[in-house]
Amino acid sequence: MKYIMYLIFFSCVWSCSHAQTNTPTPIPWEYIAPQDILWKKRVWRQIDLREKNNAPMSNDSLIPKEYVFANLLLFGLKNGTIKAYADEDTGFKNPISVQKIDSIIPCGEGCVYPKQVGYYKIIEDWIFDKEKGVMVVRILAIAPAVNVNGNIKPLFWLYYPDCRNLFAQYEVFNPRDDIARYTWDEYFESRQFSSKIIKVEPSQVQEIQENGSNKKHKKKKRKEKN
Repeated sequence: MKYIMYLIFFSCVWSCSHAQTNTPTPIPWEYIAPQDILWKKRVWRQIDLREKNNAPMSNDSLIPKEYVFANLLLFGLKNGTIKAYADEDTGFKNPISVQKIDSIIPCGEGCVYPKQVGYYKIIEDWIFDKEKGVMVVRILAIAPAVNVNGNIKPLFWLYYPDCRNLFAQYEVFNPRDDIARYTWDEYFESRQFSSKIIKVEPSQVQEIQENGSNKKHKKKKRKEKN
């Protein structure tokens, strides 16, 4: 009897520890020290769901409702896992209330979400790490968007780093490839989507070079005085 009790006890302990070690987590980002950033540029991208490569993010009828990416975002917003913001220029400090989200996304009778979502917008930082000698791309924000009289308008913005835990827990369903299995975090981190650049912030390279040249100029002046 004691043997059976011990067996049950250790089985429970193993099951719990096994479940914890297999909890999906986002792909870790390597730390980049500020002094190692030689070059940095902010880029805005637009994802068109009509493109074949973006089929997993689409609202295709072949994709089960629970796998639709737009529904995953709504699920996260409703349960408080992630937060929505009115625009990307607020610094992601003032989230929209659930009531506001409901007014943005009609989900009552005749709900058209997510069918009207035909695009996504992404903001990302391109960073050159001089210590490792590599270019690193970090997504900063993502937004579902709709076509309003020819203008692609975001419904709301999501701070991408806060979404990664949610994305790591759910798999992507690709109607054109039912063999490959990966999470939404892996999907974005491996950049399996197609997009076009719609806006680029002026690079900080010039500023860094100017600062470097100013320092050299100051050193020359000091030598002349000495």
